[in-house]
Amino acid sequence: MVIENKLKKYILKKYGSILSFSNHTKIPDSTFRGIFKRGIRNSVVSNISKICKNLDISIDLLLVGQIGKLSLTQIDLRDDEKIILQNYNNLNEKGQEKANELILLLLESRNYQKIFTKQPNLANHTKWQNH
Repeated sequence: MVIENKLKKYILKKYGSILSFSNHTKIPDSTFRGIFKRGIRNSVVSNISKICKNLDISIDLLLVGQIGKLSLTQIDLRDDEKIILQNYNNLNEKGQEKANELILLLLESRNYQKIFTKQPNLANHTKWQNH
């Protein structure tokens, strides 16, 4: 439960109390008690994602026991992919939702898809959610 203690301390440092952070994220404080008691890995992914987004920390680092941000320089991406991610991150929530919708529209058209031997299943991705 080391990472849960680190997470709790980080929340307290940034928000002063779990209740304050709970109100900010709209995640019930009872959920936080459960996370701290049962562990991050036994939590609902959408809650952990929302927590990380609101704390501006990396979910990937959190899952390996660290609190911090992954910078684009730590991820093996091409330069054009880094620019796309930077631009996406500069959009507000409404803009990110619109970008996700436009990507789905492009993926529905065979004109913009990579050629796969087996077509990806887009049915599960009808709506992307930002948590």
